[in-house]
Amino acid sequence: LLFLTNDGEFSLRVSHPRYRVQKHYEVVIEGKANKLTETALTKGVRSRGDLLRADSAVLTGANRSRSYFKLVLSEGKNREIRRMFKELGHRVESLVRVQIGSVKIGELPLGRYRRLTAPEIQSFGRG
Repeated sequence: LLFLTNDGEFSLRVSHPRYRVQKHYEVVIEGKANKLTETALTKGVRSRGDLLRADSAVLTGANRSRSYFKLVLSEGKNREIRRMFKELGHRVESLVRVQIGSVKIGELPLGRYRRLTAPEIQSFGRG
């Protein structure tokens, strides 16, 4: 899920950490993770001087070769999810943002787009 806009104020409201807009992700990593990995993601992981922390992290499944997570973040530091998992010894195989604020990607096909509705835009504090 990606928003394209030429509205600077809207972009700021969606992306700046002070507005705490939550972004939801589905992540597949290499290797078998466990509840300790889940806990570390929400307590915080140090990477290159930054403390990276998910608002929530849920391990939704795992086998010997892969683990599946649902993460919610609201800061949006550069490559934050990939950096967190790297510090925990895992490589990200797949990373998909499925929701920004109240706007969900839903059934929108890959490569397609739609315009935000007025209520969706207003949900970010705009009129």
